[in-house]
Amino acid sequence: WISVEAQVPLLLGYVDYEKKEAAIAESFLPTGNVKQDMDRIRAFYEGKKGRHPAAVIRLRDEDA
Repeated sequence: WISVEAQVPLLLGYVDYEKKEAAIAESFLPTGNVKQDMDRIRAFYEGKKGRHPAAVIRLRDEDA
C-alpha cells in the first residue's frame, strides 16, 4: 500500500539457486488491485527456484 499511495514502483529481483543466477529484472507501479498485482508478481517469480522453495504466497487482502 505504501507503493500505491506514494506512486513509487516496486522493483522485482530474484536469486535462482538452481540456475545460479540473480537479477533485478522488472519494476512496475502497483494498481491498488491486490489480486491483479499479486498475480503479476507470482507470474514474474514462476519458474525461479530458491534454495529452500516456499509455498505460494497469498495476501489476506486478495480475498477481500
